[in-house]
Amino acid sequence: MRWTLLLVSCSVWGQVVFLEPVEKINTRGAEITAKMPVYRKVAAPARFEKWLHNESAERALRLYRAAWDIAHPGGGTPTYYIALVEGGNHASVGFRLENGEEHAREAYILLDADVSRFDTTLLHETGHMAMETLAGGRQLDDQQVSSIPHSTATLSDRATAFSEGYAIHLETLAAHVHRDHATRQRFHREQVVFGDGSFRQVEYFRHSSDLASFSQNLARYLDVRENNFSFESAFQQPDYLRVQLEKSRDFATVRDANQLLESEGFYASFFFLFVVRGAEIPAESVINDREKRILRAMRGMFVRNKPDASRPWLIDLVVE
Repeated sequence: MRWTLLLVSCSVWGQVVFLEPVEKINTRGAEITAKMPVYRKVAAPARFEKWLHNESAERALRLYRAAWDIAHPGGGTPTYYIALVEGGNHASVGFRLENGEEHAREAYILLDADVSRFDTTLLHETGHMAMETLAGGRQLDDQQVSSIPHSTATLSDRATAFSEGYAIHLETLAAHVHRDHATRQRFHREQVVFGDGSFRQVEYFRHSSDLASFSQNLARYLDVRENNFSFESAFQQPDYLRVQLEKSRDFATVRDANQLLESEGFYASFFFLFVVRGAEIPAESVINDREKRILRAMRGMFVRNKPDASRPWLIDLVVE
């Protein structure tokens, strides 16, 4: 059965190759700084292959295959490289294999060798991989000016906001449509827990734990779905972090155009609402078609526009 599942995944998504680093890789930053790090293929990948059989991982692999086919029409079957690296929750471009084989413009993902990383984290980072593939095997130029790195609520530079917003919308989509037990309990609150329980599940601490993550995982569903980040924070006092993270919004005041182009949460809402728009949740085939339409537009805008950190990528995307 395992080999049957693996053959099916290879025919639909391409092949998945697990790697491990030859030397230690620093994963403490928002991005890895190592240039062309060296990996070797994992000798016994079977124990990790089973981690790919969940709704989020399957969606991620479909997305990457779609991006690859758009960027490399007629280019054959893609390979999805997963580097098992301590602390890994990153996407990157360019690496070498221990045997001397070079993949200078290959997008790949770095993940901690933990089953929990092969769900939400893998889907989010695959969004970055898809974008990097469509951009010709390069990462978007950014300025790393985010006050709170990769927070859904933060305002950052335009390239970071566009890239992170696209990746975040995939998490919102998964929270909205996936049917697995853990996702339903986390985001749709079919089970209401008071008293004993984990910090992330007990009702009293849910928002505190979400805020403590900085990325604000609940906000990546609830506030992105409601397009809340289009509006100014309701907190107007001189407390920069609270202005960024405060959930209450002034729904009478839309952010100005420049802030919208710097808002990760706003981009996430744009992509999510484009994909799921309608009177009911679209069929999976419709969602896939809409995601491919976004990918084709991204490919066009990357080909036809000069990349720089101030580029209004969303406007370019709409033009496409």
